[in-house]
Amino acid sequence: MGARKYGRPRCEGCGLWPRLCMCSEIPRVETQTRWVLVQRHVERFKPTNTGKLVLRAFSPSERVFFGGRDDRIDPSIFTGHGPAYVLYPSDDAIVAAPGSLDGPPRTVVVLDATWHQGSRMRRRVPGVADLPAVTLPPGPPSIWPARTQHDPRGLSTFEACARLLACIEGPGNAEPLERFFAAYCERLRAMRDGRERP
Repeated sequence: MGARKYGRPRCEGCGLWPRLCMCSEIPRVETQTRWVLVQRHVERFKPTNTGKLVLRAFSPSERVFFGGRDDRIDPSIFTGHGPAYVLYPSDDAIVAAPGSLDGPPRTVVVLDATWHQGSRMRRRVPGVADLPAVTLPPGPPSIWPARTQHDPRGLSTFEACARLLACIEGPGNAEPLERFFAAYCERLRAMRDGRERP
């Protein structure tokens, strides 16, 4: 079991209380996009991090760590699988839509950190600053209850990846991911309220 919060141990796989565990309900979606999460080293220990859910739900996907004393990133990890992009809302970013990105195959690099940390990571992670950026079109606000979003564009990592997938590959693959995440958020709210069920 994972770290204690709300007075109880959590499942290491999904971060929920064991009685609310959703590990067996995480969909596994095969996509035409390769997802590379660059995760700030402190995020790996947070039960509210949704990057771990991306790794289990999106295929192919992988993760590298940044910011720890021993973390080293070889920028070649971002290349060799078709054109590569970084999901980031820069002024010159491509707005995601069907046909807006080259490929498939393609690689999307996702900076798994807070909004402010993501800005610094884009500049500092080797190879990422050279990648063209892709951003999401305007959409509904985040439903993620665990962290406060100070920017209306702010989304959890899982939400951002699911919305990008819907934009570039169509809504079909994204629908089971969105249903899962909505249910996951309901169970997290149940935890917050001290309930054993949503």
